Amino acid sequence: MSKRTLSLSLKIGVSTALLAYCFSRVGWGDLWAEIAGAKAWFLLFYVGVSFLATIVSAFKWHVLSTAHGLSASRGKLILLYMAGYFFNNILPTSIGGDIIRAYELGKPDGKPSEAMASVFMERFTGLTALIIFAGIAVALDPNFLGDVKLTVALITVCVAYLGVTGMVFQRTVLQVLQQRLRWALAQRLLGKMLKLQEAILLYRHQRWALVVSMLYSFVFYLISVWIVYAGCLTFGVTPDLRALFLVVPIMHILFMIPISLGGIGLQEWAYTAVLGMIGVPGAIGLSVALLYRARTIVFGLIGGALYPLCTRSTSELNRESAPTVPL
Repeated sequence: MSKRTLSLSLKIGVSTALLAYCFSRVGWGDLWAEIAGAKAWFLLFYVGVSFLATIVSAFKWHVLSTAHGLSASRGKLILLYMAGYFFNNILPTSIGGDIIRAYELGKPDGKPSEAMASVFMERFTGLTALIIFAGIAVALDPNFLGDVKLTVALITVCVAYLGVTGMVFQRTVLQVLQQRLRWALAQRLLGKMLKLQEAILLYRHQRWALVVSMLYSFVFYLISVWIVYAGCLTFGVTPDLRALFLVVPIMHILFMIPISLGGIGLQEWAYTAVLGMIGVPGAIGLSVALLYRARTIVFGLIGGALYPLCTRSTSELNRESAPTVPL
């Protein structure tokens, strides 16, 4: 069995186990009762706020991409962001959509490294904001560390964050690997990673872009709180809004742990476990998680339908920029 097959099998197993755990804790009867009683008006509010979060993310991406001279408009980046949902849904990895986004962004301008750097920094600034707010949440209420599973998960994400930060923003690590790993495949891979690193490090000279993107990240965090709030209202529960400001960043950090298949199971567990800490019943928490999953699938289907518009606009831009040959 190859490493890739083993990794995929383990993720499927983790997803299955987490889903089984969540459903066994809640019960099918209670879950179905909550879903059947969903309130349509709050559901529409949930969808609208969710789409607003996508727009904010795309606008942040636009700031980072234009800082590197990439020409895509905000409208195209919104389309690409929606297309990213589609590829995240159909590919067995949570970064498949990011790769497609970077490819389509960089293709017209011939700047693949800069495009990938903008996608990376869009994600990285978002994670940085979440870790800041999660740290504030834990400082204000240390009881969040009372759950061993939750504590281990948070520590794992923070350690991974520090590791990625050290590898990406320090040239030494990749340079040493390039000197020691002399085989051809490693050299090609490390060469591309060094180009990506250089593109990322150029943001040190574009501090305005980093500041604005962090501001967008904070706005996205505030909208994310309202998304969860709207989800709870959809199923007839009014959670403590102040408490949500503490737990939502923790939930989003847990989503990023790459131990399940596309976050399946992990997100459902995070919703039920973390919302349960502020008094939201398990059936409600799991219902909100499934609503989040359904929203992602619907947005993905819309993104898949719109994806040809992204590629068509790329082709048109290439034709417009192509030199004309006089007759």
